[in-house]
Amino acid sequence: MPALQQLQRPVQPLRPAGGETVLLSQVTGWLPDEDAVQVLAEIGRESGTVVLVEELRSAENALEHLRLACTFGGGLRTAAELADLIARAALQVRKSCDIGWGHRLWVPEP
Repeated sequence: MPALQQLQRPVQPLRPAGGETVLLSQVTGWLPDEDAVQVLAEIGRESGTVVLVEELRSAENALEHLRLACTFGGGLRTAAELADLIARAALQVRKSCDIGWGHRLWVPEP
């Protein structure tokens, strides 16, 4: 029964230490705006460097956006929408660049 005892313990969320770099890749598409802002704000406050990589919404991936939006309430976002989420999380974009295949990288900081 040791496995059962392990499952009964409360799960502790991952909290990065102050100097660590945290990579968030394609996370916000699964989250509604308010939840995405909360995740960005918490990770931004508690880690050293945040690297955010997201696929940008376009005509080519409209079906993927619709699937995420209908299933999870999030969806793919434009660069302006993602920049707005970052700003609402009280973070500023230190660096942003396109990295190919419709993806953009952001380095937000408090």
